[in-house]
Amino acid sequence: MAPGELMPWPEHRRTGARRALVGAPKQERCRWRAGPQACHRDLSRGSRAGADPVRGGVGLPVWQGARGSVRHSARLAVGAAREPVGGGGGAGPQRRSGQPGRETRRKLCPGGSAAGGAGCLGPGESYSPPMLPRLREAFVMTAVALVQSAAPAADGPRVILEAADGALEVRRGASFTVLTGAELRQLVTGAGRLIRFIDSQAQRPEAGPMLVQLTDGGRLSGRPTGGDEELLAISMGCAGPGAGEVALSLPVERLVALEFPERRAAGGTDWGPAAEGDRLYHTRAASGGGGAPAGGLALDRVDGFLEEFTWDGLLFTSDLGTRAYAWDEVGGLFLEVLAGEEAGAGDEVGAGPGTGADAWVTVDLTDGGRLSGALTALGGSGCLMKIPGCGDLALPAAAIDTILIEDGSLAFLSDLTPTDLGPLSPFGDELGMTWPARVDLSVTGTPLMAGGRRHARGLGVHAPSALTFAVPGWSGLRGSVALDDSARLLGTGGAAVFSVLLDGKRLWQSPPLRAADGPLDLPSLDLSGGRELVLVVDATDDGFAGDRADWLGLLLVR
Repeated sequence: MAPGELMPWPEHRRTGARRALVGAPKQERCRWRAGPQACHRDLSRGSRAGADPVRGGVGLPVWQGARGSVRHSARLAVGAAREPVGGGGGAGPQRRSGQPGRETRRKLCPGGSAAGGAGCLGPGESYSPPMLPRLREAFVMTAVALVQSAAPAADGPRVILEAADGALEVRRGASFTVLTGAELRQLVTGAGRLIRFIDSQAQRPEAGPMLVQLTDGGRLSGRPTGGDEELLAISMGCAGPGAGEVALSLPVERLVALEFPERRAAGGTDWGPAAEGDRLYHTRAASGGGGAPAGGLALDRVDGFLEEFTWDGLLFTSDLGTRAYAWDEVGGLFLEVLAGEEAGAGDEVGAGPGTGADAWVTVDLTDGGRLSGALTALGGSGCLMKIPGCGDLALPAAAIDTILIEDGSLAFLSDLTPTDLGPLSPFGDELGMTWPARVDLSVTGTPLMAGGRRHARGLGVHAPSALTFAVPGWSGLRGSVALDDSARLLGTGGAAVFSVLLDGKRLWQSPPLRAADGPLDLPSLDLSGGRELVLVVDATDDGFAGDRADWLGLLLVR
């Protein structure tokens, strides 16, 4: 079926089937592609160990083959019937002997016959990827080679290890050998509660055309490279220009939204998830109405149900039927998150933060992405993680900005929700200008840039500003402040004064800072016994112009 071609409406209404299963046990929440009697994916947690690696195991090799590889040969014709072995009604997916959890598939031959023929499966036959064992072995070797490879040149990168008390240890990437097991646990429970990779490349990567929001709060940027039913393959450019790409396959239960920001402008202010079910925004040629210029792009909103991802796009069912959309037609996709699909610490990879053999971490990527998982190997050339529902992921040093060990001893202040945002119109309502604070972005919505360096964590505000946080139980605060580099583009440059207050008492105040000054480190501030922390930024006598202030990497210490 070509993109844009309509499929006849199925006999059973699939729209809303997914949302109707909200709250049902995991094993009952499957996608009804061939009728209620042919649920063809065992989603029970207990079946993960024996699951088909194409569906639930290590996903990377599935997406790295060329035409004729597993991901291409596994793709079925759109609309082909999928039934249990034997073709009967039955109670769900049958399993091949010796392969517990493996799905079985049948493809109808031309004319509707399911009997034999080149490329067709007959009754009782099932599909088994012939290349899978070799690809799995190749992936393991590649992942280990990445973190064990002879690291970059002696002049970089550097790895900065920060302990809970703020003590710093700097290691050269070339001499930082790979740590696993007990050695890795010793590092992350001592000197390496926060790990930064710096000087790994001269040029930071740009975000990819597609932004992906994950159920655990993570986010990724990249481009779609394929799909197979409930798996989406993406390629991330977080390693930087000329350094190759990082591939990852994501199961649909990990996804909240896929957005293409450059195409969003064609949709005006209508943007966001549906009250129920899934929502797709697809592009079309604009006719000149609705604010979109004739000949340009416009977005249409369609509510319904995501059927599956395909090699070159996706299938989506609505009241108009089931239609295939190519990726260049997709402006955004918002998915309803079913109960129990929120992946997080302990989901399939361990018992959770601080309780398993592998440390639970949050990794900030150099392109602005963020991932959580279990850290299994670390060295000067990168790290190896286990991602819930996705398997192992090898990240080169050039892709990593920061690794935070999620054991509760440290936390980024920007992860907390302020109890008071202060005035949103700092110049008075009569001017009609609002400058709300932004999390992990500058106040203008761009990446935090100070001193010529991109910062993954922080708060962007415009002076005058006052943000209030509840901090009972935290004993310390450290970080840095600066005027955002974007202020230099305004000509005036701006100037501001930063202050930190605890329960009404000023703990620290900066001298007037300008954008050209770069970041200024805070001293280690004592929050013991305090309850209310206020971050204040005031303008200087030269006015408010260009006072784009950044609170950078503020860390709370338990």
